Amino acid sequence: LPSSAAAPRHLLSVMLACAVDDAGRVAYGDGIDLAKAMAGLPQNQRMALHMHLHLECTQQEISDIMNIPLGTVKTLITRGKISLRERLADWQTGETP
Repeated sequence: LPSSAAAPRHLLSVMLACAVDDAGRVAYGDGIDLAKAMAGLPQNQRMALHMHLHLECTQQEISDIMNIPLGTVKTLITRGKISLRERLADWQTGETP
């Protein structure tokens, strides 16, 4: 795993209060609970996104760690980001996902 896997806990706490923008970057937002949104994802999407966004693993590293094809990793990350954007947009408008 990359050296960022040992990121300080306060950094990870800050990341949990963030949203994911269209480019897949973490963007800060008020009152958004990314942890709850991530918890609602299927486990394989959640794992791939966590490794990609929080641990900054490459897609190839995720493929190797999860023992799945690279194309599957790309799909999991893309679908996970789409789902997170939908869930976070619903929460911003006050709806329940």
